[in-house]
Amino acid sequence: MNPLDLSGWEYVENRYESLKKEIGFTYEGQYQPLYMRKKNWMLQYVYNSFPERLHTESGYDNKILEDGLAILTLQHVNDIIDRMEKIMAAGEFKTFAETFNKPETNDEGWYIPEAVDWHNNWTATTDQNEAAAKYLPTRPGYFFGNLHYDYWYFDSIKTYLERFKKWRDEDRMPCEVLLYEESW
Repeated sequence: MNPLDLSGWEYVENRYESLKKEIGFTYEGQYQPLYMRKKNWMLQYVYNSFPERLHTESGYDNKILEDGLAILTLQHVNDIIDRMEKIMAAGEFKTFAETFNKPETNDEGWYIPEAVDWHNNWTATTDQNEAAAKYLPTRPGYFFGNLHYDYWYFDSIKTYLERFKKWRDEDRMPCEVLLYEESW
């Protein structure tokens, strides 16, 4: 197919699929650290950044991203990092392991009961809640569960702050963009 016959996003998607084949891309490979599952703050960020790419599919009430794709430039990544840093600066956040200096999982990888109770009872401060709502808000939807800024929200912000910084500072060459891809 002639690239001139494709729309901008069709061309990007077509080129992306070709590049994945050329470099032997797999989700288990080099891009695994940026894989996200059910991080509604990231979905909301992408939707706010690309409103022109949103549409409603028949049978669904919520808008979704056209073709499930968006290109995140270095500017987007820097903005995400800046927002995450502001959220983390709003109050101290420590994991169970950091707080109690012991593992939160057993040898099989399951959370220990003490850690589960601690996670469930952890509450953000007012400043943390306000920063989260301002900089990377959650979005409603049956798929995501609650809208609370709970332990799991702050844990994901902390985790992905480190991962986005690593991509920006160490791993991004030769690619200056990230392709955000969603599937429902």
